[in-house]
Amino acid sequence: MKTDWLNRQISTLTSMHSRAETELRERHQQNLDLELRKYRRRALLARHNHEQDLLREELNMKQKHREREHEVLLSQHDSTQALEYKHLHAIQEQRMEHLRSQHQTELSNQVEYSQRRENELKRKHLTAMRQQPKSLKSKESQIKKQYQETAKVQEKQYRAWKNHVLESVPKKEQKEVLRRMKDERMRKLAILSEQYDRSITELNQKQTGKLSDSQEKERNQLKVQLQQELELLTAYQSKVKKVTESQHERELKDLEQKVSLRRAMLEQRMEEETVQLETERSDRIRGLLEQQCHEIEVFDQESLRMGFSTVVITNYGDQVYDPHGQGDAGKHPPQHPLHVSASTSVLPSGSASGFSQNLPRSSSGSNIRGGSMNTQQNDPSMHPTMPYAHRSARANS
Repeated sequence: MKTDWLNRQISTLTSMHSRAETELRERHQQNLDLELRKYRRRALLARHNHEQDLLREELNMKQKHREREHEVLLSQHDSTQALEYKHLHAIQEQRMEHLRSQHQTELSNQVEYSQRRENELKRKHLTAMRQQPKSLKSKESQIKKQYQETAKVQEKQYRAWKNHVLESVPKKEQKEVLRRMKDERMRKLAILSEQYDRSITELNQKQTGKLSDSQEKERNQLKVQLQQELELLTAYQSKVKKVTESQHERELKDLEQKVSLRRAMLEQRMEEETVQLETERSDRIRGLLEQQCHEIEVFDQESLRMGFSTVVITNYGDQVYDPHGQGDAGKHPPQHPLHVSASTSVLPSGSASGFSQNLPRSSSGSNIRGGSMNTQQNDPSMHPTMPYAHRSARANS
């Protein structure tokens, strides 16, 4: 009897030892699987944080590069604007200097031309004055020749009449007749000589007055002509100067409009590039967070299929099995910092909350599931005595 009882006791103890050993081995294997799952989730969140850091660094670098590019474009625009204004000013100054030199040359040429015309007229008048005595002598010789021919004619008439008187008049009367004829002849010669002198005097006076009047008239006409030419030249130069000044104002306005249009186009381009960069930044951040959220949800769903709850695998503290439902099983330490930073580390300062509200994270401490997790942490009745008891039940079944 005692031997049988002892054998039953030994058999019972052996069975209990085997069951305890099996349970301990299963519990160790479950702990190992749980820790491996936790490690993989931590590695996944660490990779997400690293991807977010790389994206943030890339976007910040691209933004700095774009800002530097815009600064260079603005600097280039300012330099080009200053150079264009400088070149325009230099061209206009050179043009005005050339115009002033041209006008001064034209005035000088006009003055020289006027002096040359006046000198030529003076020489012409002097030549006419020098040639006047020759002309007068020629006309005087003509008048004298006419006088001599007239005197010869009268002499021939006197001789013919004298012969006639000598032949027809008696000698008593011849002397008286001849005396009367001689007196008549002398009287006619005196009249002829007086006419000759008067003709010569009138000729000199007429020629001198005619020459003096014509020279004065020519001189006045030349002065009026030269004055008109000078006035026309001055008016033309003034008109050319006004046209050039108007051209300069028009060129300046055109350049101002050109610079303003180029500056507006540059600012519009910079604004479009900035908006495009912000859109790209938002899209890439949203795409990365959605991809990471999807990866975490896939991981959590896979964990659930493996028998691990989301609450358990997101609790990165020590998981110690308590068969009596006491100890660390009811204690849920705070989440690892990676959970908190996974949804906000990629966002710039001041905008993390806005993007985290739109991020449907499953088990990383996000806003969507944060309320249920806090409820489970605050209510011990929501936790099973063994965190993976449902998996043990499935294994035992």
